[in-house]
Amino acid sequence: MIEKIQDSIDYPKDNTYIIVTKNLEKFSIPEDSIEFNKDSFLVSDSRSLIELAIQNFKNPSQRIFIKVKQINIYAQNALLKLFEDARTTTHFYLVVPTKEILIDTLLSRCTVIKDDKTMTNSEKQKIIDFVGLSTANKLEYIENIYQKSKEDGHRNGIRGFLDNLEIYLHSKIHKIGISQENAKTVFDAIYQNRVMLNKNTINKNILFLLAFVW
Repeated sequence: MIEKIQDSIDYPKDNTYIIVTKNLEKFSIPEDSIEFNKDSFLVSDSRSLIELAIQNFKNPSQRIFIKVKQINIYAQNALLKLFEDARTTTHFYLVVPTKEILIDTLLSRCTVIKDDKTMTNSEKQKIIDFVGLSTANKLEYIENIYQKSKEDGHRNGIRGFLDNLEIYLHSKIHKIGISQENAKTVFDAIYQNRVMLNKNTINKNILFLLAFVW
């Protein structure tokens, strides 16, 4: 099912939605809604979510937004149970940076909506600059992103870099002279890095693979 994000919020047809957006921090929540933010969502957080829903039970129509960067399989199963037992007037919105962090069972039970916002001009220019660098300079560029993620204490910069690189390459891959074999290699490298991010870690050697593809 394809819906617009705002329509699903203003006129929800289903009880459970998954909203995929790379701009997680900037995703706005309606004032009359319940908001639950966690960098890493655990099973214990699902219990807190149930308590929140109970506290607001008198509200005839609830909209509960759950914004998470990471969520393990046990927490997802707990969420699935919560979604299935919810009253018909309660609407859940699970907001995530990528659907790859979610299990198929959860995805199949919810309406998935992707926020297809394009890159800003500044973000696009940074990727264009990166693609045009020599291998040595690409390694230096990636090293800077890696070090900054350690200083910031999170990996949003790496995730944003991967997202923007993938968007740009999909749109320009035939124009910038990347062979089909190299294209597969770079997208595989992006995927491998995302898998690591979803485990709340990063392997710098895997990240460095992106410097050797073209």
